[in-house]
Amino acid sequence: NEVQSLVQTQWISSIQKITNLPRETPFPSIGIGSVMEEVRFWKSLQEALASCRSELAKPEVAYTIKTLKSANRFLATIALENNTGLDEAEAITSDINAYLQQIPFESLLSAREVTRIEDSVKNILSQLPRARQSRYYDLDRLVKLVESVTFTLSIQLVDLLKSRYKGNGILLQLKYDAYLSLQDSLLQLWDTWDHEFMKFKDWFVDYARKIKWTSKDNKSLTPTKIIDSLKMHHGALRERLEQISYFRSQHERLVTVFAEALGDDDPLAVREVEEAPFVVFATVDVLNLGAQGSAAFSSALEAYDRRMDVMEERLCRLLRTKLEAAADAEELFRVFARFNPLLFRNRVRAAVKDFQRQLIETVTCAITNLLSKFSEHYETSPSATMASARGIPPISGKIVWVKQIERQVMTWMSRMSNVLGDDWGQQLEGRTLRRSCDELLAKLDVRSFLRSWISEWEKELILGSNSRLESFPIIITDCSSSKVAIMYEARVNMENKMELLFREMRTLIWLGFEKDIPRTLRSLSDEAVNRFPYAITLRSSLRSYTATRKFITPELEPLLEKELFSIRDVVSEVFDVTNNGRRNRVKWDSPSLGLWVTKLSQLVSHFENRVDILARESRKLDNALQELKTCPYTVIDFEKVVSKVQKAVDALSLAGYSSLGIWIDSVVEMRMQEVLVGRLESAIQLWIDSLSSGYIDSQYPLQAVH
Repeated sequence: NEVQSLVQTQWISSIQKITNLPRETPFPSIGIGSVMEEVRFWKSLQEALASCRSELAKPEVAYTIKTLKSANRFLATIALENNTGLDEAEAITSDINAYLQQIPFESLLSAREVTRIEDSVKNILSQLPRARQSRYYDLDRLVKLVESVTFTLSIQLVDLLKSRYKGNGILLQLKYDAYLSLQDSLLQLWDTWDHEFMKFKDWFVDYARKIKWTSKDNKSLTPTKIIDSLKMHHGALRERLEQISYFRSQHERLVTVFAEALGDDDPLAVREVEEAPFVVFATVDVLNLGAQGSAAFSSALEAYDRRMDVMEERLCRLLRTKLEAAADAEELFRVFARFNPLLFRNRVRAAVKDFQRQLIETVTCAITNLLSKFSEHYETSPSATMASARGIPPISGKIVWVKQIERQVMTWMSRMSNVLGDDWGQQLEGRTLRRSCDELLAKLDVRSFLRSWISEWEKELILGSNSRLESFPIIITDCSSSKVAIMYEARVNMENKMELLFREMRTLIWLGFEKDIPRTLRSLSDEAVNRFPYAITLRSSLRSYTATRKFITPELEPLLEKELFSIRDVVSEVFDVTNNGRRNRVKWDSPSLGLWVTKLSQLVSHFENRVDILARESRKLDNALQELKTCPYTVIDFEKVVSKVQKAVDALSLAGYSSLGIWIDSVVEMRMQEVLVGRLESAIQLWIDSLSSGYIDSQYPLQAVH
């Protein structure tokens, strides 16, 4: 009886005190070391349960149980084996310890760098969802664990900053460049926390709904509300660091502006601004997040603002003095550009209100003029004439013109930003002007002009895609002025718009629109570039030939048959018409195009020279025949005239003109014959008239006529 009582009253109750701990022990109070306290509790509990199991396995305990069984005291033995809850407690502690050991809490506690803290936070938050693999670590305890992690994060970060920069070193001792580097690390830490916590929240809400979980502490709250109501203990530190960041950036901005604005005029004021934080924060622990520390930090900020108010008043007086001394709007803009960083201060805004209104009117007038200039259209503007004189094609000239207007608008907008601040378009004074600028910029869409030009060319490409005539360098056109006289003219098969195309393309690529131009147009432009030198040579040759051909009269044409036939034969190669029966068609893409163009150019040049010689000798011949009509009736005079005719004929003979003998017989001799017969008839008629009237010329007496 005594042994049975010992087992039932002491052994079983002692074991149950330990096995009841997993269900009865709440999460440790949130504070310093609460995370590791939770980990140590479950680890020590597992060790205690293992100790109990070890004690029950000892020979003494086994002998006692055997003794009770032999005495038929089964109530005590069954209670010892089944009512202690040892098996269940071991399963719970083993499961929870397996879960907690996967979470690297120690890395957060040992981190001495912001980047290490960031990595630890990321690893911890990413491991927390493994709670779904644990049967016994409930979500209520998980919420408390997350709160404890936020508290540990805050404590670790404060300790790190204080150990490196003391209480106010982050604000006073750390150089601004070094502070910006630290600030970047802190911002990265907060971004990582927000991102990973959002992922944890999504998992928590989804998992809680999946298992239909209800909080034991707040049964009326949904999982989303429970997570949202979770206390972020590092939030106060994050807010304080953001306040410090804002203060340092604003102070650095003020120091820069005061140095630029007052560096030469009042260096003492610049020094006072630089030293202001050292005066007001000298005894303040900026990382003290308690009520007393927050009050001290707020008081220091207020003291700093009072000092800056005094400095602002001095700056406002200087600013108004400089604005009043400005001679014109340009100088006003320069003053505003210099003091622009201070326009976010209300006192400065009030001091320059009148000058801002004056400059707004100036900019409004300028924008109105630019809008009027754009409404007049580029084609009728002086800029189009100037661009044409400089060889800039129409579309490129229009784009340059629009870009100039756009650049002027952006310049005025930049000046308004200097006058009113970066948010000038949202302010009441600049809202209307900003709307006008935006409307004008919307109209100055150079790509719309470019797209329209490209569309026109694409339509032309579609219409002319099946034309075989495009491959021939020369085409024949009907230039007849009436149906009676039919005349044809050879011209170069390259329109002026093709030349304009590659000039446009060259300028557009230079302007940076290469990616906006379709490949088909670029290919067409490259083709036009390759054809252009030949087209210019052909155009010049055909123009010279046409102009020279007009000087050839039907009488002179037989003398130039050889040259005319040579030119005709070369031109006929384009149309597949040759005298020797061979097919030698010349096209734009023919390998022999260059040789053919050179040959035609040389023939036309030779033809011009031959026509010049012929025209010169023909004039001499005409003058001699004209002189033959009026020369005196003497042998010497007639011989002189005939000698001139003979010299002209000899010159043509030496030049080797074709059909010269036929031309002399049919043209020259016939004209001389007409002149001499005409003179003879006139002389005979004069003699008959004189004989009939009895008149005797004093110079030629009648007897001399016999």
